[in-house]
Amino acid sequence: MAHTLSQTSEKSLQDSLDVFLPQLQKISQDKKEGSDVLLTIAHELLSFTRALLMPGGLLNALTDPTREIKDRQKLVADVYKSIKPNKISVNIIQELVKHKWSKTVDFQDAMGAFVVYCAIGSILANKSPEEGDKILEQTQNELFAMSEMLKDVSKASHFAAEVRSLLSDPNRSFTGKTKIIDQIFGSESKNSKAVGAPTLILAKYALVSIGERRYTSALDSIIAKIGEYRHKSVVDVTTAIQMSSSQIKRLEKILSTKMNHDVQLNILVDENVYGGMKISAEGKVYDWTLLNIYNDLQRDFEVSFR
Repeated sequence: MAHTLSQTSEKSLQDSLDVFLPQLQKISQDKKEGSDVLLTIAHELLSFTRALLMPGGLLNALTDPTREIKDRQKLVADVYKSIKPNKISVNIIQELVKHKWSKTVDFQDAMGAFVVYCAIGSILANKSPEEGDKILEQTQNELFAMSEMLKDVSKASHFAAEVRSLLSDPNRSFTGKTKIIDQIFGSESKNSKAVGAPTLILAKYALVSIGERRYTSALDSIIAKIGEYRHKSVVDVTTAIQMSSSQIKRLEKILSTKMNHDVQLNILVDENVYGGMKISAEGKVYDWTLLNIYNDLQRDFEVSFR
């Protein structure tokens, strides 16, 4: 989610989750249709979340505490009237509008929590814990790969810079941005970057959860959320050159021991740091890159000659 919810909004989200998680968990146990139904609900909630960002005041109307709850719920039904969605999709939003939200963006983030939960639920539906975690890891790795490709700041990667700019452009439509994602990573992709359906939904949700952030930051937030489900912390590692598989495994083992729990590394190659390594974990940054050392020396030098 884009930011920390207030205590009031956090309670509203938790109350809504308490109502619907048992229903969604029951759907996930359906051997025949559970995965497809949850994926459909995620799609429909994503579409509604996108509608909240459009001009017309829908978001304000649904979170207006002076407006009768039944009027807010009717507004939800009216928005969905022409597309005949899954009933649970409508019920989830009608439950959310019953509650108080400190900020309108909190309501958006609550919608997002359900999008992420349903997308992840579609992956885990009717799977053993081991099989589910393996597929969830694959989804996380696909998002990692997307984020890493888009973060490529090497001089040769004009393509990544152009895509980053297009996906973070506030003036470009949501539909236009989703087409870009589909063309590069979806079924329309003509290369090896194609990803699974749940990954695509989560990548598109990142488009509506950007706020003031870059698209890659929104992606990283979702990757971290999946890490929470897998009980693994996501650690960002920046180096000047690509690490070997053995180096990654060794670093993963060292950090898991230091942090007393499993970690998953998100490796970013940035030739501009020249050498060394930067590690970002649990809100802390440890920067041992040559670029940072050089900048420190330069600051010390300037201070000495003032």
